[in-house]
Amino acid sequence: MYGKFYEQLNLGERVRLQSELSKGVGVCALARALNRSASTIGRELARNRAKPGVSIAPNERSGPFSSYSAEAVQRRARRLIRQPRVVRRLHSGTALREHMIDDLRVGFSPEQIGHKLKHMHPASPDPHLCHETIYSAIYAMPRGKLRSEVIALLRFGHNKRRPRTRGKDRRSQIPDAISIHDRPAEIDERLIPGHWEADLIKGRYNRSSVGPLVERTMLFTVLAKMESNGIEAAVKGFSHVLSRIDAQHRLFMTYDRGREMARHTEITERTGVKVYFSIRTALAARHQRKRQRIAAPISAQRREPEPPLPG
Repeated sequence: MYGKFYEQLNLGERVRLQSELSKGVGVCALARALNRSASTIGRELARNRAKPGVSIAPNERSGPFSSYSAEAVQRRARRLIRQPRVVRRLHSGTALREHMIDDLRVGFSPEQIGHKLKHMHPASPDPHLCHETIYSAIYAMPRGKLRSEVIALLRFGHNKRRPRTRGKDRRSQIPDAISIHDRPAEIDERLIPGHWEADLIKGRYNRSSVGPLVERTMLFTVLAKMESNGIEAAVKGFSHVLSRIDAQHRLFMTYDRGREMARHTEITERTGVKVYFSIRTALAARHQRKRQRIAAPISAQRREPEPPLPG
């Protein structure tokens, strides 16, 4: 099972909780008796106990301490579980929803609508909308003519929204990418100079970028200045640096799967350097070995010293 599964207290557990509380049993003992976490029992009591003479409103989610009533708590829990914790901002009949649909009909995308609302109301965050909120509201509409009409106004118009976190990566891939397994065996031996490894380092807020290139045999390192982290900047930056190196010392280059190298064939045409790309499993194994190398000296430092020999 992925993630965590939480189960609320049932009526039987709450009745026993009420009985044990009347005897003055502590939270930790209650948790052991109910086979629950102590934090679960603590939150249950913090939500559902009130001071003597003070009652908790039916729709309030927390209250001060006092006596515990199992039946009242159970009724209140059933009532609250049917109430959404967050009120939907784009439910039917609201002016914000109508404004969103009007902008979609004009031709705006959800991202453009979100930016437009921020510029229209810079001092008031209430009418601001995230594009994910707009997408969720559209696809949560009941089936019917309005839902089909609004979905058709989107740029792609899919009937179902496909999440990015699952399945195949749907972003643009690197065309004509040559795998790292297809490069010559002499590169792995590191005997002949001229084989480079490159990457892209982004600065804070993606405002600056630099491309380090490391020669695998001599570990000679140069930096390629980038105007941005885009494809055009990567082609220009790497081509400028590689063209300044002697032809016999610039033979091959290995890169990761970054999409800024989508036009790697242009680098090959300008410099004669053939570009190979790592695969995801190889990248994961390399990062795992790096973490192990970093963790090894730390674990050795934390090892307790051996006791001295007697005598």
